[in-house]
Amino acid sequence: MNRRIFFIAGMHRSGTSYLAQTLSSLGLELPVSVQPGAEDNPKGHFEPFSIAEYHESLLADMNLSWDTFISPTENWFSSEYADKAVGELSEIIKSDYPGAGPIVFKDPRACLFLPLWKKVVAKLGLEDFYLIPFRHPLEVAASLEKRNKISKNRSLLIWLDYLFDVEKNTRKDRRCFIHFPKWALDIKQTISKIESDLGTGLPIKNSKNLLIAAKEYEEAFLHNKKSGTEKATNDIEKLALDTYDCFIRLLTDPLDSATLTEIDSLRDKFVTLSDLFDDILNEYELKLEQQLQARHDDGEQVNARANALQQQLSDSEGRIVELEQQLQARHDDGEQVNA
Repeated sequence: MNRRIFFIAGMHRSGTSYLAQTLSSLGLELPVSVQPGAEDNPKGHFEPFSIAEYHESLLADMNLSWDTFISPTENWFSSEYADKAVGELSEIIKSDYPGAGPIVFKDPRACLFLPLWKKVVAKLGLEDFYLIPFRHPLEVAASLEKRNKISKNRSLLIWLDYLFDVEKNTRKDRRCFIHFPKWALDIKQTISKIESDLGTGLPIKNSKNLLIAAKEYEEAFLHNKKSGTEKATNDIEKLALDTYDCFIRLLTDPLDSATLTEIDSLRDKFVTLSDLFDDILNEYELKLEQQLQARHDDGEQVNARANALQQQLSDSEGRIVELEQQLQARHDDGEQVNA
């Protein structure tokens, strides 16, 4: 039996860390380079720091980042750069997961690189399964605005980009959709759903470990809750909410043909909207760069004037010292005459 790898392929701020922690409690191996907690995720990220950094470098080489709502092109995945990445990621997996049992792999950026990871799976002879946690898009947007100062519309486009990529690239695979935070409220039922949808079991699923996993969830860490009845105020919000409704339906039937057809149609709309928004964003960023450059130039001029004044002040202070010395000399001469 091949070693199993469970991919947690979900958008940022969607409970991916807690899901990874839960599965580790049930016997899945975490990476050696597990990323520690932070203010926005105090219990930890439960993702391989080495691979998160590698993903970032791949995106940077393409002038992208995790928040650009633009995925690598299909041509890139058949390039020599992708081939090189497959070899390097394979080595990282072997060193970061030195055990022999099933592993849990989580990094939201992997949503953008699933075709690459399938080549890694094939190279290493692994058996792959995909867990797709998702959260209400407006909750994700509010969370990103608070943590990263990203606007609502841009956050929604990022959310759409990740989810469309994941759905498209796992459609023929063993996958399970999970709604956050609802799945965390009944761990036992959720784990049963995961095992049923994926057709495989978890190593040490028992009452004790399920209880341990359940206790790790703290609703106090969950903010920006939405009722689910919100109305869209623009085309981007409508597209996100319609897509969210489709994913809700995939919870019960991941292969529902009508829902998948609707998702394909929504993906086409996303491409149009993201291209339009990207043009607007690029224009805005260009203006912002010009403003910053103008301020920089103004600052340079101010600094030059300040330096000139500083030099004048320094020259004046030197002249004052000379005058004081001359006055002291005259004073001394006067004292000698009087004497």
